[in-house]
Amino acid sequence: HPWKPTGAPVGPALRGQLANWPRIVERRWDALRLAFGHYALAPGGQRYAPVERERSTANMDRLFAALDADAIFYGHDHIQSDVAGKARYVNPGSLGCSVRAEARYCIVDIKDGQMTVTQCRVPYDDAPLAKAFVQRDVPERAFIARAFFGGRFAL
Repeated sequence: HPWKPTGAPVGPALRGQLANWPRIVERRWDALRLAFGHYALAPGGQRYAPVERERSTANMDRLFAALDADAIFYGHDHIQSDVAGKARYVNPGSLGCSVRAEARYCIVDIKDGQMTVTQCRVPYDDAPLAKAFVQRDVPERAFIARAFFGGRFAL
């Protein structure tokens, strides 16, 4: 039977709008320069850089060298981290892609030019998610369950 890509519910008009969104959003907050993006961009700015598995100061400084910010918030690999280098590199983790059924996020408090980051985790019931993967006939759902959810549910 024909399958629909997971992005099929997004119509052509919205896809065009999404394509025009910036890859990195930069803001000032209480004198701090903040940058937000899915991940570091490769040269040219249209693709993401290869994932850096080792979050050393040197690797994070190199990966995000193109950004001039005090703190850089990113994701992409779903792993929580907080590394201080030329900037502070914060990955809040993912809201669902994990070996455990938990939503990971961070709370950022900025006061008087100082930033505090609290990494958080909240458990959730993933049975509706597993059911939706089957009901929507998501392509490669068995691979997705293994790669992004640690195989915690069988599809």
